[in-house]
Amino acid sequence: MTNITYSKMNSQGNDFILVDSSISKVKLLPDLVKSFLAQNIDFDQLLYVELSKSDGLVTCSILNRDGSIAKQCGNGLRAIMLYFNNRHGYKAINIEVCGTIYKVEFNDSENITVQMGKTQPLAISESKCGVVIPTEQFHKHSVCIDNIAEDIAFYLVDIGNQHCVIIGRYLPDDKHKIIQHLNKNYNNQFNIEFLENLTEYINGNSQTLILSVYERGAGWTDSCGSGATAAASVIFDNYPEVSSTGSVSVQQKGGLLSVFKEPNGLLYLSGPSTLEFEASINV
Repeated sequence: MTNITYSKMNSQGNDFILVDSSISKVKLLPDLVKSFLAQNIDFDQLLYVELSKSDGLVTCSILNRDGSIAKQCGNGLRAIMLYFNNRHGYKAINIEVCGTIYKVEFNDSENITVQMGKTQPLAISESKCGVVIPTEQFHKHSVCIDNIAEDIAFYLVDIGNQHCVIIGRYLPDDKHKIIQHLNKNYNNQFNIEFLENLTEYINGNSQTLILSVYERGAGWTDSCGSGATAAASVIFDNYPEVSSTGSVSVQQKGGLLSVFKEPNGLLYLSGPSTLEFEASINV
């Protein structure tokens, strides 16, 4: 048996298990995910972090609760920043995830900012019709799904991980059908967001975007930082006149996140994170 020390972190209802390699060395991360779930310790993602003593770079592996690898997680990056602030007093760190480095700054536990990088459009082949989506610019796409009266409009966005931002309000059963359709035809590769009030936001009748997120490998989550960034990028890149301040607020079940865009295209995500408790398990 091996004893694993962990920190239970929470970023607006997005639950994380953080394991520090300097305290607990782990060889097979998918097996560790299974061990936590087998002991009824619930979470959305596992964060396995390693701090380099030579240059201060934090390397992070992110695993979803189904054992699959996540390429990025804005809420998780804020949780990691809080952890290293609590443990070492750091005010800023660089975190490497899947070869990409993210700069993260700690102002206080309610205001942790991640430099998310720049969004990219996606080139995806839809198996149903064999259409390759162009990559020159962002495009709005639509697909007709059986038993849903209207076409489903969505934007595809890459912010280190891949997102499908769906426009409109849908009943829970219809959301389920849409998710099943997209996962089947696009090989289960997206986090799927439902942007419910785009028209009201564009018309000035709402000051925040309202978003719900189904994360690949985790399911419905109360908050998704990269999802909020992807939704905000739909505004920045398609309705720039609405976002003249360069800032968009995104409301999810877990709370409010802020996304900023600099003139050079870099996106920043700001919001809180919380340490719930520290404990250990035997695996």
